[in-house]
Amino acid sequence: MSKVGVAVEGPSDLVFWRKFLHRTYRPQRFDVHMMSGRQKLVRDAAKLLDMFRDAHYCAGILIIDIDKDHCVTETRESFADEILEELKRDISQRYLHLCVAVAKIESWYLADDEAIRSVICGVEYHAGEYDPRWAKKKLGELHAQVGAVYNAIDFGARIATKFDPQRAAKRSDSFRIAWDRISNAALRGEEFPLFPP
Repeated sequence: MSKVGVAVEGPSDLVFWRKFLHRTYRPQRFDVHMMSGRQKLVRDAAKLLDMFRDAHYCAGILIIDIDKDHCVTETRESFADEILEELKRDISQRYLHLCVAVAKIESWYLADDEAIRSVICGVEYHAGEYDPRWAKKKLGELHAQVGAVYNAIDFGARIATKFDPQRAAKRSDSFRIAWDRISNAALRGEEFPLFPP
């Protein structure tokens, strides 16, 4: 069985992507690595690329928040030359895929309002009713609406079981681009069915 290597920033990302990717793509396997922060992910990206290749993964994925960069290009250019060369390849031939959450990963969660309402029981929320730059704050406010406290790790684990990439892609261009890249990596080399259809 082939595997895809995935690197994410922190613990809430780890629980979400590990659970979500394994639920969504079967029988593909994902080896998700937490890098303890954005700076370490950027700094160690070349080592990750070597490790992914040495482990014979069929592809690699880096998932990162844009943070204080002004644009995706600025985020991409923070990587070493070896990574930049890989990212210049045609998407169909690319081994390593960079996915940038333009307004942090929380904005991707909020793009699927049905999943949000399912996970935060009793909350009133419709996608598009918030400024994506304040997505983490919005999740805190939504939890407060129902008398709960937002915990990023717990929430990441819970929304991973409800999050639908097709719904989120309709509301978030950033997620749609990332999902195309994740799908390309996950389907590399063989045809794997998307689950759910």
